[in-house]
Amino acid sequence: DRALQKKISKEKEIAYWKKVNSMREESILTAIDFEKKIQQRSKIVYGTDSEGNSKLKIDEFNSDIFTNMYKYFTNDPTGKYDLNKGLMLQGNVGSGKSKFMELFKFNQKSSYMIKSARIISDEYSEKENGGAQIIKKYSNIIQSTAIDLTYGQKEIGLCIDDIGTENESMHMGTRLDSIQNIILNRYDRLDYLIGKTHFTTNLTPSELEKKYGLRFRSRLNEMFNQVIFPES
Repeated sequence: DRALQKKISKEKEIAYWKKVNSMREESILTAIDFEKKIQQRSKIVYGTDSEGNSKLKIDEFNSDIFTNMYKYFTNDPTGKYDLNKGLMLQGNVGSGKSKFMELFKFNQKSSYMIKSARIISDEYSEKENGGAQIIKKYSNIIQSTAIDLTYGQKEIGLCIDDIGTENESMHMGTRLDSIQNIILNRYDRLDYLIGKTHFTTNLTPSELEKKYGLRFRSRLNEMFNQVIFPES
């Protein structure tokens, strides 16, 4: 069934990355080296077509994004993304934003965990284990639970997926915009969290401002490279 297939795929992925990292050279990967690893991971995560190519296609609409993300995650200064900023991926539903961030989450620059905005909001609302401790948890460095997969990095970043789709957060009768608070808190710790905060969203900058406020939008240019996924 689908659950079993998903479990097998995950086990294959973990085994592959353990092998890759155990064999990696002492030197930093180049963008070309990393591209080969990402293409292999794409086949494991998303499966292959009848010709043996990944079902996540590289085409005229996303090839430039792929190229610059290879460079970004290998600290290659020839790419167009600022290496000292995180990534803000914007585009319509189904454009591939979340799939891209899933592919690149293990990297030598700064690996990261991916957490849905809806899940974070739901965690904040939990009666026993929610509230301020959830805000604190996601406002700081994340401790890696799989160092063999994160290139030896004990501390990793955070990618919040689908910002703007979360429910209203409430804990013990107190309403709070958990996502807004987490992003602004991470801005206040920017020197410590440089390049370690990313997010995906279906909203435009104007829509983000309407939902989270002018202060939130004003921080975006300082914190993030804007990566716009065109309609295919």
